[in-house]
Amino acid sequence: VLPLPPGSGLSGCFGAVSSQPALSLCISRQDLLVPRIAFLQLLIPSLFSRSEMQQDGSPGGHLHSDLYPFERVIVLLSCALSFVGSSLIIFTHVLWPELRSRPRQLLFYLSVADLLSAASYFYGVLRAFESSSWDCVLQGALSTFSNTSSFFWTVAVALYLYITIVHSQRSPPDSLLCWIHLISWAVFF
Repeated sequence: VLPLPPGSGLSGCFGAVSSQPALSLCISRQDLLVPRIAFLQLLIPSLFSRSEMQQDGSPGGHLHSDLYPFERVIVLLSCALSFVGSSLIIFTHVLWPELRSRPRQLLFYLSVADLLSAASYFYGVLRAFESSSWDCVLQGALSTFSNTSSFFWTVAVALYLYITIVHSQRSPPDSLLCWIHLISWAVFF
């Protein structure tokens, strides 16, 4: 069931989600179809076929996503493997200071971001949120932050490789690392 946006001028009728996107539209008071919803359903059918939202459209409404057990197991297993791999890189960096070179530092920070991402996804799938509770919001914010940070740390590794290989510099300046930290950790805020 699709929520109606407040102040949209619609009469409060709801369309049932079906396998045919054209049949699942809300009808306005003038019996006009809402074309934006149909367009979205044609583009992204999985958005409308696997979740239900509360009919009252209230903020923080009921959001439930059905996961098959095998999907849950696959996600939890991949999160656990990612957590273990990131932890090994972090522990190696902490336990052996003689291995701390600039490329390994970048890999360390990338592993911290990936560890946060794996932990947040693991908690989100394990918890299976039924509503927008505080831990659901925190999990969403943490996964968004860690994924964004992981993306920028991956770009930093690529930039480092580009500078050292293409420009044949021994190591980029320390000021570049400061900018990378600022962008990778603070861009979300």
